Formats: sequence, C-alpha cells, structure tokens
Amino acid sequence: MSLVPGLQAAIVDLDGTLVDTLGDFTIALNTTLAELSLPPLDAPRIALMVGKGSEHLIRSALAAAGGAPAQYDAAWGAYQRHYDAVNGRHSDVYAGAEEGLRVLRREGLRLACVTNKPYSFTEPLLAKTGLAQYFELVYGGDAFPLRKPDPFPLLKVADAFGLEPSAMAALGDSISSGFNSCGWYVSCASRSWSAGDHAAVDSHYTRLLRLGPGLKGHNRNFAVPGSTSTDLMGQVRQAIEAKADYVTVLIGAQDACKRTEREMTSVSVYRSRIDAALAALAPAASAMLASRWPRGAPAPMVLSLAVWCSTSALSSAPTMTSVTLSHIQVRKPMSAPREPYVLS
Repeated sequence: MSLVPGLQAAIVDLDGTLVDTLGDFTIALNTTLAELSLPPLDAPRIALMVGKGSEHLIRSALAAAGGAPAQYDAAWGAYQRHYDAVNGRHSDVYAGAEEGLRVLRREGLRLACVTNKPYSFTEPLLAKTGLAQYFELVYGGDAFPLRKPDPFPLLKVADAFGLEPSAMAALGDSISSGFNSCGWYVSCASRSWSAGDHAAVDSHYTRLLRLGPGLKGHNRNFAVPGSTSTDLMGQVRQAIEAKADYVTVLIGAQDACKRTEREMTSVSVYRSRIDAALAALAPAASAMLASRWPRGAPAPMVLSLAVWCSTSALSSAPTMTSVTLSHIQVRKPMSAPREPYVLS
C-alpha cells in the first residue's frame, strides 16, 4: 500500500535534509576567507546562509566577514578548490535518513535528489555517504536555469519520470511562509501554500476565494520559518486576536529534524503543546487533524492540522456542508461570516 494515495515519486533535498554538511561548509568557507585576509565565521552563522546555492553562500559570507563585492570572483575560485578538498570529510548522514529512503523505495516511490548544491559536489557526496543507490536521478543547482524553491526542477523531474506533478512530493524544503520563493533568504507570504494570493500558487486562500469572493483581502500569515512547537501557542494567540475563521497549522519539522533522537522534542511534550494550542482555539473552534498517512502508520515528521472555526469564510455558501481542500475535508454546517482570515 502506498504511503500516500496517488503519490508515485519524490524529490529529496540533500544538505540539511539527508546529510549534515555544516562541517564541510564551515571549513571550506573559513579557509576561503583566510585566503582573502578576512576573519572566520562561526558555524551557526554559516548555517543561516546554507541552502540557497553556492553563489548566495559566498556573497553572504563575504558580506558577513566584511569583504567587498569586488572580491567575489576570487572567493568563488578559492571556495571551489577548498570545498572540493573537504567534500564529505566533515559531514554525517542524519540518523534515520537512509532508513527513510529505504522505506520510500520499498513503498514503490521513485526518487530524485534535487539540490541547490553544484552537481560537481553533489555526486561525490552521495557516493561517499552511500546514498546514491536510492536515486534514479540526481540534479544539482546548476542543472536548470531556475533553482528551488522555483517549481521548475520538480516539473523537470516529473517530466523525466513521465508523471503528473500532482503525483510528486518534495521533501526537505520550507513552504509555510513561502520562504525564499521571491528573494534570497526572505519569507514570501504571497506564495504560501495556505494564505498565499500570488497567481502562481493554488493556495487554500485562493481556493476559498473562488467559492466566496467576500473573503478577498482577509488572508493573514503568522508563520515564522524555523518555528518549533514551542512557538505555536504565540501564533495561536495571534489567530485568536485576529478572530480567524479558518486556520492552518504546519508544525513539527524543527522539532523532529535533529542530529540525534535525544535532541528531538519528545512525543509527550510535542503532544502537550499541540493539545494546549488546540484547547486555546476550542472556545470558538472545532478542530480536525488532517493527515494523508494511513492509520497505524508511523507518524509523519511534519504534522498538518486544519482548524475550522465556528463561522464560515464562505459568504456565498452559508449552508454549505462539505468543503474539500486538497487532502483536507471539512464537514460542518456554516453560518454567516464574521471576519474571515486565512493563516498558516
């Protein structure tokens, strides 16, 4: 049985998803900066720069170290040499990552590794870590004219696999706040899967808007990249203050994606935080847990919740009893709208 009905393939990110490569980045960048007579940067600061491609990484490191834009070409050449020398030497496969790939393959999913890392670094790293065997396709950040988070790489993989994009999943990339989709290292709420209003995004908000034009302009996004379940209650309070009628919550990746199980948020603590957040919404809301994982299967690393409050956001359909949004279904009698908001 497929993990998710209709899902046939997935693209999987590399750095920070399958392999902790921060050690390689730190040594290669600091060796490069030293060659340019610039001070080193600590690993946590470098971690914030990783994931948007080598060009962004080098420009960010130069700026953070007090370098000049004119030093970029020299930095680029030096970085290529130094990273090639350390590639994979100071990296570790995350605990459970390889087993996760095995499960996906065992369930019949076709896999492609799609990363913003240059291919010349990607292929050797996959070989050194033993992960190359799980992927039919491997694309680096220099494979296409557009890089993630643009959907172009996913569309190209779907084409190569002979599949519709709707049969594909993307693993390891941030979506709640449309992060990085309209500029380097910035949130882009207009492209959020939940509250986005950009023409390129078929978000919950745009789908609801087609059903109820009165919703226009009442979308709000309180998502913060990197949030953990600790931050959920604060965002719930914002939703309550906004008198939200429809709330989506995507939380849990930052609780689970740690180097060791000891560093993860415990199941009991995570559950208590989710329960407390839903309880805070309960006076004015009924809640539904939406998951595409089959009952009894291991819990997904990212928890997807939808909360449907006591009043409707669909002014044109006050008596509507069934709304289907992707894999989320809501069945509840609806009254006239108060202040319809969409949040993520």
